[in-house]
Amino acid sequence: MFVATTWFTPSVETRQRLDSAMLTSSVRQIAELSTLVFGYNEVIIFEDQQTFTVFGAEVNIPGTARRFIVKFEGEMRFGIETGGIRAEIIEYEGENEGRYEILVHMPRVSILTHHVDIDSINLLDETTGLFVSFDLEDYTYFISARQQEVEAQEGTTELLSRAEQSAEEAVYALLRLVAPEEDYLINFIWMN
Repeated sequence: MFVATTWFTPSVETRQRLDSAMLTSSVRQIAELSTLVFGYNEVIIFEDQQTFTVFGAEVNIPGTARRFIVKFEGEMRFGIETGGIRAEIIEYEGENEGRYEILVHMPRVSILTHHVDIDSINLLDETTGLFVSFDLEDYTYFISARQQEVEAQEGTTELLSRAEQSAEEAVYALLRLVAPEEDYLINFIWMN
């Protein structure tokens, strides 16, 4: 005897309804979002000599001239601290009812880390006078000062902008894993 069996797929909604707290928590689980790495090589040339003034003219003191040339590699990582991210879900009404907008409030991108590769430091030249010399603190001071100059350069603004775009793309991709495009529009608001 043949018995016909019909299989039914249950019509239970299996997708979890998203809320602002859940989205915010999901993004914040990434403690730090590094979106751009910038490596650079630097050469520092430092020269000085002690002087004194005689009748308004600067006169070099013999034996006090010193000079060094040092080369090193540095790396800056740009990104955002995700603890400042906040997601807000807005439900549309009217003809777009059932659709949602996710507003993602993002902190501005910053330099997360900036370090010099200690193994890359190479002293190319060192000349010291009879009465003066260099010590490790001198090199450290000049390398640190150069790091600050690199951070303040005009090109850093462009790097921050590129890192911001990458951060937006990364958070967008993460949210798309749980918020399907047909139901959710995602927009970003950058905070100061």
